[in-house]
Amino acid sequence: MDQVTPQKKNKKEKLFTTNPRSTTVWRFILISLLIHFFLFIILKNTNLINMSARQENFQAYEVELLIPPVDAEELKDLIAEYNEIDIIDNIANQTEQSLEDTITLDTTDPRYESYAQIIKQAIMSAWIYPEEARNKRIEGTLVITFSIDSSGNLLATKNDVSSGFSILNDAARDAIHAAKPFPPFPPSVVASKLNIKAGFTYRLSKKPSEK
Repeated sequence: MDQVTPQKKNKKEKLFTTNPRSTTVWRFILISLLIHFFLFIILKNTNLINMSARQENFQAYEVELLIPPVDAEELKDLIAEYNEIDIIDNIANQTEQSLEDTITLDTTDPRYESYAQIIKQAIMSAWIYPEEARNKRIEGTLVITFSIDSSGNLLATKNDVSSGFSILNDAARDAIHAAKPFPPFPPSVVASKLNIKAGFTYRLSKKPSEK
């Protein structure tokens, strides 16, 4: 048999000799794996606990709400309260409507009758039959609505019914403007604005020869 030289023998011994540095690395890897394993177990248990807690919380909200019985007196008071609210709403609506009202110059409403007569007289004193229309024997009837505020100021005019002739329409509107400003509202008028409908009729008297 061949003799093993000391150099070759040393090489073989080196192959089977454990390196201290390599041992340290393997120990570190093993410890790291153990730590990760334990962390995984802990986190898994924690998630299970949290999931269980969340399920318990969800179940806690699944409660059936029952309406307690209403006492007859309480129900009566509740109905009375709603009725009172309706009354207040109705009063508010009436108040809002009372801020503006529409009448005619010949109204018989005691709240507006005397005031409407004053307005009518003021307009009649300024109303004329246009000379051109008289000469051409132009006749017609029209209705104008004009608005005034509580101080008697003229706010607007609008032709509701035309006479068919601009000369007659303009003369009626001019009479309304000539009569302004009107007297302030009397205490009987609670509205802050009045819309007044006024009718104007232009008629020429017939000549003796006409039947």
